[in-house]
Amino acid sequence: MKDPIEVLLDEHKIITSAIDLANHADELWLKNEAVYEIIIRKLISFFRIYADLYHHHKEEKILFPEMQKKNELLQDGVLKEMFNNHE
Repeated sequence: MKDPIEVLLDEHKIITSAIDLANHADELWLKNEAVYEIIIRKLISFFRIYADLYHHHKEEKILFPEMQKKNELLQDGVLKEMFNNHE
């Protein structure tokens, strides 16, 4: 069984792959507009469901509060930056 942090890191890799795909989707726009639209719609759905509701929820509701309990000084530094990145 994987450590919970390893799971979150694996999820980050999946999200990063989707970001890379989104960054290169403009190349597809010129080749096939219909396929581009399908991919963009799927990416939007992926980011809304997987990244925001599934992954970020675990970080924001479980991981970050636990980190703050362990070290209150993290609240104004690292955790604040992590929340800002999620926005």
